[in-house]
Order: sequence, then structure tokens, then C-alpha cells
Amino acid sequence: MNFDMVRAIPTPYMLIGIAALVLASMGFGWMKGAHHEALKAAKFEAATEALGKAQAQQSKVINDRNLKLKQESDRAYLKAQNDITALYADYRRVLNRTSSRTVSNLPTSTSHPERICFYRTKFADAMGTLENEISNILEQGDRGISGLNMVKEWAAKQ
Repeated sequence: MNFDMVRAIPTPYMLIGIAALVLASMGFGWMKGAHHEALKAAKFEAATEALGKAQAQQSKVINDRNLKLKQESDRAYLKAQNDITALYADYRRVLNRTSSRTVSNLPTSTSHPERICFYRTKFADAMGTLENEISNILEQGDRGISGLNMVKEWAAKQ
């Protein structure tokens, strides 16, 4: 007796069994693929989180360095401004001491009228005003130059 196993199972049941095997294989593949995608996503999230933490640490270091540079620059700028203020205060003090001697004491009447063309007090006042205005302009210019030099130094350190 020759027994054939394939012919022992009716065809509709055999087709249902094959379809069940195919569906089970597809389901297993889908589950395996879904698990693989979940692992890939978890690795990506971990890598992104690590990069974010590294970037945050690097940003903190850079911000701390920039803050330190700013504080140093602010101190240097304030010192330069104080030095300029002291310099011009000394200049004005010296100028005030000598302001009474700006115009020589010539006699008010002279034998040559063409040699005298101004009143001594008005001329001294005008010269004093001019010297004050010039010193103010110079001080503003020096402050501007000092500020620009500080910015250049700060930018060079960046």
C-alpha cells in the first residue's frame, strides 16, 4: 500500500494551510521589521540626544568665554575712559592756570595803532572759549577712538 500524504489532505484544506503559513510568515516578517524600525528610531533618538547635550555643553563654554571677554573689555574700556577723563581734567587745570597769561600785557595805547586790533579781555575770553571747545572735541574724539580700539581688541579675541 502506497500512502500519499499530499493526496490525503483535501485540496481546500491544503490551500487554507498554505495561506495560513504565508500569512504567518508575513506577520513574522512584519513584526521583525517593526522591531528593527523601533531599534533604528531608538538609536536615532539616543544619537540626537547625545548631540544635543554636547552642543549645550559647547554653547555653555562659548557663552562663558564670551561673558568673560565682555567683562574684561568693559573693565578695559572703563579704565580707558577714566584715563581720558583724568588726562583732560589735568589739561584743563593747566590751561586754567595759564589762561591769565594768554595775552601779553601790552599798553592800551600804542604809537602804532595798526599793531593792535583787539581788546585784550575780549580776545582772552574768545581764546579761552576756543581752547575749551577744541579740548571738548578732542576729548570726544579720544573717547571714540578708545571705544573703537576696545571693540577691535574684543573682536580679535573672538
